[in-house]
Amino acid sequence: MTVGQDTKDLFRKAAGEVLERRTAALLDGESTRGSADGPVHISTEAAAKEDSAVAKLSRFRDELAEAGEVYASADIETEVHSVTVSGATATVGITETTTLAYKGDRGAEPPSTAFQAKHTFVYDLGSDGTWSLISADPVDEGGPAAVNQVAGTPT
Repeated sequence: MTVGQDTKDLFRKAAGEVLERRTAALLDGESTRGSADGPVHISTEAAAKEDSAVAKLSRFRDELAEAGEVYASADIETEVHSVTVSGATATVGITETTTLAYKGDRGAEPPSTAFQAKHTFVYDLGSDGTWSLISADPVDEGGPAAVNQVAGTPT
């Protein structure tokens, strides 16, 4: 089975919503729940894991704020770099590029920080023809984890 560009775009959108929600938990303000639905949605199990990850990231945000590092906004771009379909399971390679803007004047410090991270998102095709995100895991490339990734807690 192969998937068309429209389905790849839906996979990218669903992955982007997961990454945006994680990143929003780090911002000085409210976190939001992603709204991936329709032909691609997040499974109940994956949503519960994401809720846990977002709660941990919110606590990390508070720790960062105590250390004087507060993020005001984020720009997140996602790109599909691979899709492999085996039976009713699609494994999607996503590259995330995120820029976090610091809140307030940081003097001689740069106004933002950025990172790029690779992720593997796995979707299952249901009998109703919709794809369900069942896991979202970072790709370990060595080095430090992305700031919006909860250490030791892939979904």
